[in-house]
Amino acid sequence: MKSHLKSAATLLPFFFLTSFYHLSLSASDSFVYGGCSQIKFDPTSSYQSDLNSIMASAANSASFSAYNNFTTNKSVYGLYQCRNNLPLSECSNCIQTSINQLRALCPNSCGGTIQLQECFLKYDNISFVGVLDTSLIYKRCSPEFSADSGFYERREEVFREIQQVGSNGFSVGSSGTIQGMAQCSGDLEPSDCSACLIQAVGRLRSLCASSVSGDIYLGKCYVRYSSDGFYSSPHGSSNDDGAGKTLAIIIGLLAGVALIIVFLSFLRQVCGKGGGK
Repeated sequence: MKSHLKSAATLLPFFFLTSFYHLSLSASDSFVYGGCSQIKFDPTSSYQSDLNSIMASAANSASFSAYNNFTTNKSVYGLYQCRNNLPLSECSNCIQTSINQLRALCPNSCGGTIQLQECFLKYDNISFVGVLDTSLIYKRCSPEFSADSGFYERREEVFREIQQVGSNGFSVGSSGTIQGMAQCSGDLEPSDCSACLIQAVGRLRSLCASSVSGDIYLGKCYVRYSSDGFYSSPHGSSNDDGAGKTLAIIIGLLAGVALIIVFLSFLRQVCGKGGGK
């Protein structure tokens, strides 16, 4: 099957449902963002079976590895990654949750991406493995600001520390009450990982200013910092305008649009037949 999905940047629209998923899922499963290709495939085609194979491979592999990538018949490419210090049992559960949610969010889409708090899953019909992507996908800046004169200095110390990722592309750091975390996608070369993190940190500085916490996710890396730790439930965000929306509502809206299209097509056929009599 052929399609023309060009890049991760075409995975639109992205639906930000953090409030709903923070309430309904465990900490390791909390939804951050998701996106789907607008290009669809025929569910009776071989693309569906190839995609099923990719998802099954990811589910099996996550039991013994925090990262892996796959390809099937050079038609579907997939990649998953868990936070590097997450126990493999939790990694496996997180990836299985990602698979289930991505199937619901992106039915019959040629590409899809989902980021939970502790794991990431992506598939596409064009290879993206090993390709650096520093496009901004998601940001969250706390609405609370620090008045502490030493805040910036301590945050910079954390930024410097977490950019020194090891061979696994993952790092944590702290200074005073500020904690930080950074991770690159496992398919990146060290130089590309460093380049991605430099851009992520730079955008956090400019976009989150003196916010007491902030998260930024680029196409192939993310950086997070917080004065409150990473395991407490977030209460506010500059991206929370759609807090009342849920995945079920979105799927319902998409189904409604599909029904309207089918109904209009039916009316067109009926009118056409009527006009021909």
